[in-house]
Amino acid sequence: MLAGMASALINDYSWGGLVLRYIAILIFIAGLAYLSTVLLARYYKKGASSRNIKLIEKISLAADRSLWLVELGEKYYFFYVDKNGLKKLDQFERDELSVINEINDKTNIDDNFLRLFKQKINNSEQKNED
Repeated sequence: MLAGMASALINDYSWGGLVLRYIAILIFIAGLAYLSTVLLARYYKKGASSRNIKLIEKISLAADRSLWLVELGEKYYFFYVDKNGLKKLDQFERDELSVINEINDKTNIDDNFLRLFKQKINNSEQKNED
């Protein structure tokens, strides 16, 4: 029965048959696009989790500017990223990051990140003055 309906749909050149055919093709293409997106996401997630470099936090300052907190082994790095490239602002050890987590567990993670960033900038300014 379905085979008869499918062959009738294929051989039907009326407007209704064309519309149904285009809808079926559109659904098929959308399904393929969804399936390929899911498979690619799994592939890249698997590849990214096996690396030694981890992006801990990322805060957008503008459309083309952001701050990154990156973990590499036992060290953490602050980076400023814009359209011209990447600039290392500071680096610190794991124990310095735990201090900021002890400040207040109820605050927003972004607030902690910004507070730590401001603290590092103030420390570097004080070092430059000395």
